[in-house]
Amino acid sequence: LVLAYKITWKDGNHFSVIPDNELASDSWYTLSFRTDSILGTNGIAMKDTLIKLRFKTKDIRSYGGISGIITGDFTKEYKYYITLVSKDNKYKQTVQADSNGKWDFQKTSPGFYTLELFQDKDGNGRYSYGDAYPFKYGEPFLVIDKEFEIKPRWKVEGMTINLK
Repeated sequence: LVLAYKITWKDGNHFSVIPDNELASDSWYTLSFRTDSILGTNGIAMKDTLIKLRFKTKDIRSYGGISGIITGDFTKEYKYYITLVSKDNKYKQTVQADSNGKWDFQKTSPGFYTLELFQDKDGNGRYSYGDAYPFKYGEPFLVIDKEFEIKPRWKVEGMTINLK
């Protein structure tokens, strides 16, 4: 089975291979490529080598989820982004709340998590820290450090983030 994909270079030494379609759960895959088609920054090709990476995808049948709504001083003028952060800080996933303040994380690995939220005032889709000169405020944010647990095959629903 050959899958369609795209390659994104992050910088001169790192790249990502992103499949066009979601990979099947609990399945084995092989990623192979020849290095002679990769050029260095000096224009010289790498030595002709075939690299094969064999990997297995996680079994997402045991994954859970969490969803909720933003209430309080929520305004439809700006977008809001919610980040799910694992207890060990190794896993982060971000979603955008819809125009009514509803948000949803699906296919989340079981474990303990916290939530972070920010209001995207400049509309760039990521948190802006502000500037000292010329002075510019950072975007409003909220860290909800109360831990909650996502259990296997369970979805936590109706969580409320109240902005005061």
